[in-house]
Amino acid sequence: MLDIYNYDDYRLFFKDVLQSQERTDKKYRGRLVEAMRISTSLFSQILKGEKNLSSEQGLEAAAFFGFGDKETDVFMLMIELGRAGSVKLQARLKDKIQILQSEAKSISARVPKDVVLSDVDKATYYSSWLYTGVRNLLPTPAGKELKTIAEKLGVPLEKVDTAIQFLIEVGLCERKNGQLYYKQGFTHLDSTHPMILRHHQNWRQRAIAKMDFYKDPHVHYTSPMSLSAEGAQKIRDYLRANIKEIINLSREGNPEIGYCLNIDWYEY
Repeated sequence: MLDIYNYDDYRLFFKDVLQSQERTDKKYRGRLVEAMRISTSLFSQILKGEKNLSSEQGLEAAAFFGFGDKETDVFMLMIELGRAGSVKLQARLKDKIQILQSEAKSISARVPKDVVLSDVDKATYYSSWLYTGVRNLLPTPAGKELKTIAEKLGVPLEKVDTAIQFLIEVGLCERKNGQLYYKQGFTHLDSTHPMILRHHQNWRQRAIAKMDFYKDPHVHYTSPMSLSAEGAQKIRDYLRANIKEIINLSREGNPEIGYCLNIDWYEY
């Protein structure tokens, strides 16, 4: 799904979504129209700018697209903007839209986070890949005992034990009847946090080490390139938009195996 935060006009968003989805789903337009409870002819007039979408119809479209609260808010503001009859009201709505777009530029505003660690605890938790690595193994079959975790990660038992004790203290896992259990919650570092570089470096170094033990399910892709500034921006927006979808996919089903995703996109 395209990123609504990259648009100022809901009609353009509709057109780009249709162009993208109808390549593989010829019935997509029909399902969208049905969800909004309008006719195909009225939808065509809306796309041409001859008619406007109502707030009620917009809310149904937002639900169809699977928007979260903030995405729905900016989408509804765009609909209000399309219906605004004065320059003053248009300017006010544009300002509100720009504020929401600015807030959305931070990935941390788009990724849900449930667990708030103190700065001292963050310094420990993100100092090594081992803490996040151990925690994310806990709900998998290999994460029930210290021994199996140590064997899976290839690290000494005492290091795993130290990590477990810390995770228990900060409430990220618990031990019951000799068994280790993952406690629900999502942690995240803002892009400006002092530990963010260490966190990125830890897992990239881990990825480099794993390249010596390449397996078919693994993907290591490196592609330096030259391209237009506009193309670079589109790729950046695409990556950021899909991070949220990837996080949601990672929460589906029962945890069975630990994986790490590293994405690097930068000007060199």
